[in-house]
Formats: sequence, structure tokens, C-alpha cells
Amino acid sequence: MSYPTQEEIELPLLEVIANLGGSSPPSKIYELLAEYFALSSNEMIEKTGVTGANKWETDVRFARAKLIEEGYLEPISVSGRNNWAISANGRELLQETDEIVQEIYDANAE
Repeated sequence: MSYPTQEEIELPLLEVIANLGGSSPPSKIYELLAEYFALSSNEMIEKTGVTGANKWETDVRFARAKLIEEGYLEPISVSGRNNWAISANGRELLQETDEIVQEIYDANAE
């Protein structure tokens, strides 16, 4: 699997948080997402050229920010510091996605 775009990170990010009981510290989320995307050790520690920040964590944080903006993750004011939490809208999106995948599977199984 190639290195994911921020957009490709979004749905798995929601799934990871949901599977962790609905909230988790970001350090655990970074790790589980890296496993999901089968990132190498080098990809997980790569730094950005301009700021020297961790590229993987920065990309995940940008995906998180977009999901907060769209209402699928809770803002810090609700989830608290050092804790990311899925919102009711995020859970609903995952449910809808699961239903679509099941419909596609069922249609192809016939």
C-alpha cells in the first residue's frame, strides 16, 4: 500500500477511534493507523522539510481537523485535551458506509 493522502486517512481514522471505544489519545491512533496503512518505520518518522515536524502525525492531524470541521469528530472543547473522540455524526457515517459496502457485496454475490 502506498503512503495515504489526507483524504484516504479520514474514514480509517473514524473507524480506529470507534473501535477504541469512541475516544483515544492521539498516540494510540497514530500507531493503529500506521498499522492499517502498513507504513514502514521510515514513513512513520519522516520529517517535513519546512518545519521538521513528523509528516505522518501532521497528515493525520490535518485529516482530523477536516473531520472536526465536517462534524464527524468532536472538537477539543468536547473531547478534551490529548483525546480524540468520534461524534454521533461520525458513528452515523460509519454505519452508512458499512451498509453501502454490504449492499455492494450482496449485489456481487448474486
